Amino acid sequence: MKKALLLGAALLLIASVSFAQQLPPLGYIGLFADDMHESWCTSIIGAAFNMWIWALPGENGMKCAEFAIQYPTAGIFAGTVTVNPGKSATLGDLPGGFSICYTECNWDWQWIAYQSIFVMVGDPLVFEIIPSPIVYPLPVYQFANCNEGYPKEECIRLTNLYVNGECGPIATEESSWGAIKDLFK
Repeated sequence: MKKALLLGAALLLIASVSFAQQLPPLGYIGLFADDMHESWCTSIIGAAFNMWIWALPGENGMKCAEFAIQYPTAGIFAGTVTVNPGKSATLGDLPGGFSICYTECNWDWQWIAYQSIFVMVGDPLVFEIIPSPIVYPLPVYQFANCNEGYPKEECIRLTNLYVNGECGPIATEESSWGAIKDLFK
């Protein structure tokens, strides 16, 4: 009886590991119009919505992230920023360069922050994740991974945020469409 229970538990463990989400080699960072990281497009005029910043760690996990956001030049009011309460430290601001570190390593989707955006025009607008200009020696977007010493590694811009216009693409760098769709599970 004990052997049967142990065998059953082992099979369940093996099955759960095989169905777990496999992380990509490098992590992804993107802007979204919802808190479920499913939509990077919205249509809104004369009202506010929340712009969400989400990250998916790479296979080495994510302890920190560095990036900036380029806002449309007119037609919006960027309001309050709410940062994930699981942070241990933040530095900078979203348009000038932002760094965040978490108290724990992350191995699944992690929201970094969200910001209230008031849209005053019906024109197409694009919000972009861009390299942080405060990172030396080169402006980059990057993660500190969870390996010993938390070394920095490149991450990939997954999505920009498109408002009142055509919905733009997501990153496909050396990935199949199936692999990209799996990122949103």
